Amino acid sequence: MQKAWKSYKLTWDQKLPPEIIEEFKNWFASLEFLKLIQIPRYFEGLVDESTTTLHMFSDASGKAFAACVFLRIEFGNKVQIKLVQAKSRVAPLKKDPITKTKTEMSIPKLELLAAVIGTRLVQSVKTSLNIHSIQTFYWTDSKVVLCWIKNSGTWKTFVHKRIKEIHSSSSKEDWYYVPSQMNVADIASRGCNGPIWLKNRASWPDTKDSDFKDALELATEERKPTVTTNLSLNDSDSNFFEWTKRVSKFSSIVRTLAYVKRFLSNAKSAVNGQKDSLLKGNLSEKELSKSELEILLFMQKETFGKNRRLIPPNFVVYLDSDGLLRVETKLLSTDTGDYFR
Repeated sequence: MQKAWKSYKLTWDQKLPPEIIEEFKNWFASLEFLKLIQIPRYFEGLVDESTTTLHMFSDASGKAFAACVFLRIEFGNKVQIKLVQAKSRVAPLKKDPITKTKTEMSIPKLELLAAVIGTRLVQSVKTSLNIHSIQTFYWTDSKVVLCWIKNSGTWKTFVHKRIKEIHSSSSKEDWYYVPSQMNVADIASRGCNGPIWLKNRASWPDTKDSDFKDALELATEERKPTVTTNLSLNDSDSNFFEWTKRVSKFSSIVRTLAYVKRFLSNAKSAVNGQKDSLLKGNLSEKELSKSELEILLFMQKETFGKNRRLIPPNFVVYLDSDGLLRVETKLLSTDTGDYFR
């Protein structure tokens, strides 16, 4: 169905091309063999959390992504591997926000989707069998996904949301690399039995020898760029305030700039994961005062710059703690003798 829409751009009432009809007939004919598949599903009395471990495998291809969960049960000198649950899904298409055309999603992102449904399957199995304390191993042949899971970072939205879900139901220390040729989920994602190598622990892949350098570069492509916002009107030019010519009130200019500075501050906090620092509601007195100060500093710089000779000679001026030029008046306070400024 996806191919009919994507490759041939067919509508509901159009006749299917011969190649898709042939592909469908072959698939339909293969359904007859499903009755020959037998999967043991009785686990009562077999699962002992002290001698049983849970193993999830996830994988993806350009056509589909999948995950499967196995129980590794030890009793006496024997080890049994039993499939508990599996799920596969057709790889979705992503829509280009500009051209609105649908294109294939990257393999690393599909691998991440596989990891997500894998963690969900594990939670489902643990709840169904009431084995919440069982030791669990999460296996994937995607080094990029492991980099996302095991390394802290502020990832872009798509990756961030799915890594957050994975971390909420699994520990990053329980995720392991498995070579593609040993990944049993590879069969489900590409369209064969339990991992025989899982019986012998000495045959498990040695993840310490895995080289992740090549994957790290791909993983960091999904890292959110660090946003640096340093809005200082002292460093701006006169064009910055061109928009103020359309505003009749000084207070409106102050409030507009305060909202701009709040937006930039919230954007920086959101990117750095500091959602508790977001500013909301009405503008505070501090925000308004800071905005007004920046405007006054800008106006003084544009008017006087470093040339104090432009200041009338009969003005007694000084720089306050904020760097703003102020004028001392000749009015005296009769109570304190201090100048009013």
